[in-house]
Amino acid sequence: MRDSHVRLRDKLRIPIAVGENYYTRHQFYDVIRSGGASIVQPDNRRAGGVTEWMDIAAVSAAAGCKLASHGGGPGNVNVLCAIENAIYMESGSLAKENEMFVTPLRMEKGCILIPDVPGMGTAGN
Repeated sequence: MRDSHVRLRDKLRIPIAVGENYYTRHQFYDVIRSGGASIVQPDNRRAGGVTEWMDIAAVSAAAGCKLASHGGGPGNVNVLCAIENAIYMESGSLAKENEMFVTPLRMEKGCILIPDVPGMGTAGN
């Protein structure tokens, strides 16, 4: 995958976002080091959880890359608020997604509001 992202970067003049199918900070480090990513998009569940996601954020920040989530939800909002190079949270329809969250997400003027309750916003906190 990494080599394909590098070839794509060489052909285009737009930022390349990668990460949905990358796992752990080691794979992210590899693609960032190769120059194949401008924006990393780790999936909190696939990448190894919150601790690993924070490590991926540190590696990407050190390299000057931005970070956006792959997928959304209250837990992702909390983590993104703790990451200095975070730019976006990917999300689908809030109306449908909020059905499964203990703490529904709220949007105001195009921005997801930071949860005002403790926990990660899903059952089993």
